[in-house]
Amino acid sequence: MATVTEPIEALCPPTDEPFITLVENQFAVEAVERLGDIDTNTAGGLVVLYGTAGAGKSHLVRQFLWRENRKPEPPRLACLTASELVAEIDDARSVGLMTPLRERYSGLDLFVCEDVAAVERKPETQRLLIAIIDDTLSAGGRVLLTCSKAPGEMDAVLPRLVNRMHGGVNACVGLPGVVSRVQLLSHLARMRHLTIPGDVLQLLAERLPVSTRELKAAIVRLDMLANAEGATIVNRTFAERFLDEMVSPEAPGLADITKAVAKQFGVTVAALRTGGRTAATSLPRQVAMSLSRELTAQSLERIAAFFGRQNHGTVIHARKKLAVRLEDDASLRRHISQIRRRLGVAAR
Repeated sequence: MATVTEPIEALCPPTDEPFITLVENQFAVEAVERLGDIDTNTAGGLVVLYGTAGAGKSHLVRQFLWRENRKPEPPRLACLTASELVAEIDDARSVGLMTPLRERYSGLDLFVCEDVAAVERKPETQRLLIAIIDDTLSAGGRVLLTCSKAPGEMDAVLPRLVNRMHGGVNACVGLPGVVSRVQLLSHLARMRHLTIPGDVLQLLAERLPVSTRELKAAIVRLDMLANAEGATIVNRTFAERFLDEMVSPEAPGLADITKAVAKQFGVTVAALRTGGRTAATSLPRQVAMSLSRELTAQSLERIAAFFGRQNHGTVIHARKKLAVRLEDDASLRRHISQIRRRLGVAAR
């Protein structure tokens, strides 16, 4: 968990990709903006963002938190995933410290919890989540939740929790349609200084009916191919060949990324995938998880499972820790640049 005692950068890594407002997410964007405008001294507010993985919920949360951090008096906040909350309860129960855990979340101006569906079939965590929501709102604070499902579609969840979520603004973050995919692809290409004519953007949008995250992965792969061939403009022939090769094993996958990271840090692939939390493997595993999330369209759950972790919150935690360390560690930045070159990915 990150609170007011920790910089927001620790929970919300900086991003050079602003959240793009689309028809499919416009209501969600407006709901989050209104939440940011609420005066915590006079009124509280609750917003629930729901939608399929990769649609952009976490990105919208990150943008919201950065705006909060720019305020003259940043809020006292807690930000974590529901999986992390589950783990905290397990740890607190094992040492008999449930009461201090509840007190830890009292007096908040802002409570942010992502992936709320992770509390399904976990009534103790659900009760704590309800208590935190109630305490925060009753004190005039604000609550922002994300979930892969609409509140009423969650399984084995206490009715009280569903009622609390329904009591706020529920906004769906939907997958982009063709028009929005053109807009996103154009933006992502500009971010990577990749020139793609309008008719080619339309072709890509029509042939790639996927999530925002997967579109980003596609542009990364397209950029890799263009760099490898020295292409300055992605014409139609180039794009059609790229689309035909989208499922090619030559594109870096989880195994490719892990192998490159292992070689760079002088550890074995097996140690990264199944080893414990030793000093020698902890950082390389964080790098491998972070690059896997960035360079592939795999879900958090799939990445966590690949690295022998049961909880996808491990991947989120790894990315947060790595982002903070990268700010001050030039040697680590060089390591990652070398890994990216080995994978054929342009350095950022």
